[in-house]
Amino acid sequence: MTDLVVADGDVLHMGVRGGRGAGGITVTAGPTAPASVPSPTEALESLADGVAERVLSALEQKVAAAAASGWMHATLAAEVRAAAAAQREAAAELRRQLVAAAAAAGAAAARAEAAEAEARRASAAAEHLAGEVQALRERLDRAMIACGVSPDDVSEAEQQRQWQWQGEEGRAEGAPEAASSDPWVGAVGAPAEPGPAALPLPLVTPANVHLGLRVVRGPGWSLGSKDGGGGGDGVVVELLGDELVRVEWEVTGGWTYHHISGPEAAGDLCVHPAEVEVELSSRECRA
Repeated sequence: MTDLVVADGDVLHMGVRGGRGAGGITVTAGPTAPASVPSPTEALESLADGVAERVLSALEQKVAAAAASGWMHATLAAEVRAAAAAQREAAAELRRQLVAAAAAAGAAAARAEAAEAEARRASAAAEHLAGEVQALRERLDRAMIACGVSPDDVSEAEQQRQWQWQGEEGRAEGAPEAASSDPWVGAVGAPAEPGPAALPLPLVTPANVHLGLRVVRGPGWSLGSKDGGGGGDGVVVELLGDELVRVEWEVTGGWTYHHISGPEAAGDLCVHPAEVEVELSSRECRA
């Protein structure tokens, strides 16, 4: 019996039974000490390039030596060599498969990490945008309060304008009134149906007229429903000297001409309630 040590703790026991030509070789493997495996890659290298290679090489050398000494039949030696080559090829294929699996797992982990980073960037951008919007709102509120205008008052004025644009205030003359169900009827500044606290609206004159001035029909109105109905909003879009202006009406999209001074002035235009409120607020702010 001959012992061959091929690795730390790995021992091959090889014995020859019978005489020369009888053919009979026995190969047994002793206990192998456990090896520490720090990582899958190192374990793979140890499997493919370490123990298997050394064991197979030592086996081939031993078989070759035995065959050269006449202890082993040539056919048996060829079979052992073929088996050793097959084992080496199997180990190489296993290594290729493990390397491919490790590469795929690494690519998937990289894609997941990139997606997580993109989600964090999107969340940070959304938070930044929300902060910018809130900062703009606070700046607007401070500017309005500095001029004596409450943000709540502006919100109510905007609701009134939207209500007028929807045609509730621009109904044709002669239409039935629905004051009981209309929360805006009798509101401060409503020219069609003034309430007890309504403010007097000044007439449009050369002293207060300017391009972009918002107006409503006045007490001397005589043009029917050309403004879209009582209380329709209009805007001064052209000044024709000191006496004549052209007004475009929001409800109808058409325009009309009006004398604001001189013998033909009939008092058919008044300054819009919102313009009056802004002017009063501006005076309080300057005071």
